[in-house]
Amino acid sequence: AAGVEVGRVLARDLRIPWGLAFLPSGDALVGERGTGRVHRVDRTGGRRLVGRIESVDPDAGEGGLLGIAVSPGF
Repeated sequence: AAGVEVGRVLARDLRIPWGLAFLPSGDALVGERGTGRVHRVDRTGGRRLVGRIESVDPDAGEGGLLGIAVSPGF
């Protein structure tokens, strides 16, 4: 697609990035499966921690943070 850059690293050192949801700005929310941390990855690069889901158990096997979604009204 026109304007799409492939092969560029936008964020590093995420621990098992699992869920991914795009915001209207083009930024993305990325959840870490085992830690429950949620990062906002800027569409031009870089990330910042925006929250953590406290109830995620890193030792629960398949019971970690499995997905992420943005409200349709966001």
